[in-house]
Amino acid sequence: MSLLSPIWLWSLLALPLLAALYFLKVRPRRKPTNAYFLWQQIYQQKSSSAFFRRLRDLWSLLLMLLAFALLAFALSNPRIDSKDDSDLIIVMDSSASMQAFEGGSSLLDRAKDEAVEMVKALNGTRQAAVASLDSRLNFQSHLSSHPRQLLEAIDAISASDQSLDTDAMRQLGGIVAAEDSPYRVVFLTDGRHGLESYPEGIETLVLASERLPNCGFVAADLQWQPGRPGVASFYCRVFNSGEEPATVDFELVHAATGVIGKYASLTIPPGEALEQVYELVGVDPGEWKANLVVDDALALDNSITLGLNPRQPLFVGIEAGNRWFFENCVRAFARAGDVLQVAAEGAPIRLSEGPVNTEAPMRIVFRPEGDSLFWSELGEPLPPVLAETLIPEHPILQHVELKDFGFPGAREIEVPPGSVVLMATEQGVPLIYKTFLEGQQAVVMNFDPSQEDFFLSPWFPVLIHAAALHLANRENEFAPVYATGFAVELPGEATTAWQVTGPDGVNREMFGGQSLRFGSAGAYQLTSEEGSWVLGAGLLSPVDSNLRASEAVELVAIASGWPIAIWLLLLGLLILTAESVLYHRRKVG
Repeated sequence: MSLLSPIWLWSLLALPLLAALYFLKVRPRRKPTNAYFLWQQIYQQKSSSAFFRRLRDLWSLLLMLLAFALLAFALSNPRIDSKDDSDLIIVMDSSASMQAFEGGSSLLDRAKDEAVEMVKALNGTRQAAVASLDSRLNFQSHLSSHPRQLLEAIDAISASDQSLDTDAMRQLGGIVAAEDSPYRVVFLTDGRHGLESYPEGIETLVLASERLPNCGFVAADLQWQPGRPGVASFYCRVFNSGEEPATVDFELVHAATGVIGKYASLTIPPGEALEQVYELVGVDPGEWKANLVVDDALALDNSITLGLNPRQPLFVGIEAGNRWFFENCVRAFARAGDVLQVAAEGAPIRLSEGPVNTEAPMRIVFRPEGDSLFWSELGEPLPPVLAETLIPEHPILQHVELKDFGFPGAREIEVPPGSVVLMATEQGVPLIYKTFLEGQQAVVMNFDPSQEDFFLSPWFPVLIHAAALHLANRENEFAPVYATGFAVELPGEATTAWQVTGPDGVNREMFGGQSLRFGSAGAYQLTSEEGSWVLGAGLLSPVDSNLRASEAVELVAIASGWPIAIWLLLLGLLILTAESVLYHRRKVG
């Protein structure tokens, strides 16, 4: 047996005080009297019953002490230790599929009803906690033996817009990982989460459900077509979980103007997905909504928000003798996605070869020569070298392969303090590094690209493209839409401020390097000093949209009954009542 509130046992120290009150005698005051013979008869009667009076007083004292002790033990909340009496953790699946309706109520409401019955069955005999699980494990209440608190926690749970995450499930499994875990974990779910098994020790209650008719977006994209102003392409993949072919109307609407960019009718085979690509001509940038006009079991996946942001090319100025090669390298990416554009003047990014004679906020330098802010000393040319990649995960080097490149034309070079060296020779001579001085940042390539036909290598334009995007903090371009629960890292330095407005309309400030998590479906507005972007978030989950049939899985019965504290309390009150009825007045003498 164990006590949940042993501090109340200190109240037993009051028992000696209670006993002392019973043994306290009140001596009568002596008075002279003329009728002594009358009092003499009373004294004789009292003397004959003294033994029984003392016995009665002792019995009354024992009853009062017993009642007080029972109340003290009841307040300490004793429990009999057994495996079946482990503290209960009720975890409810709050992933997106629990929003599905069947028979007039949602699956989450059915799970809540089951959880309420569990709490009522406990009757305060043990503690329980309530949690929800989607992409994260969220405790709604900590261990408590108060039914009202637990029922309020169950009622507060709502189904999220996110899929169930396996990492969150593993976190749940960690609670019962130990062999001597004092918890019994019960997971209430619809079984539509794609998990083949559950962590050991977790008991599952799967709600029985039929295969529900549902059509929903499981993939989507919206992009400008390269080299075609005002023309975009929309891609979608729609899944039908029903047993019959489904014909649904589809519309793509501009949120701000209400203009319908595309309207079509889709026929989707049962249990399969249909892919479509549509060309949109003369469309405006901004927030777009794709809708399926259908009334089915799950409404969340019938709509998806996407952001079609204005093209924001990076303008690059060329300062090189071999201008033709550099211009074609930049124009290759202009044709591919309007990312880099050649500018005659005023470009924030300068691509130079040899000496650096102008100032620019961002610069890419090949074959450094002469004096410059970006190097302090140039030495003699090096023989063919073996390069060592120092930071292989750096964005500039992630998508290039230069381990077999000899870096012709490389020279001994002293880099400014604080520079980040990405590649170097075995002797430590920098070959590619990034530096930042006096408000200017540069990526320096210590080799001659005209040698060994590097101009013709596919790595040449990729290297320039990666360096330009990195300097402009654009290496991680935003996608038009993300799956709910996904997180992206905001570009920029730690001092780069971002204003983020989510679907709830609440604006919050974030900074570069922080993770923006898409917790709800809808539109997200991101604004920084670099510009403004509209992003969308939606379910996009083939697992949650596939409302297949699920068979019920029952639990081992949860032990129920009144707690020991209640019985002790009732017994103590009964003893007090009996003592009050039998001895309503204590006589002392």
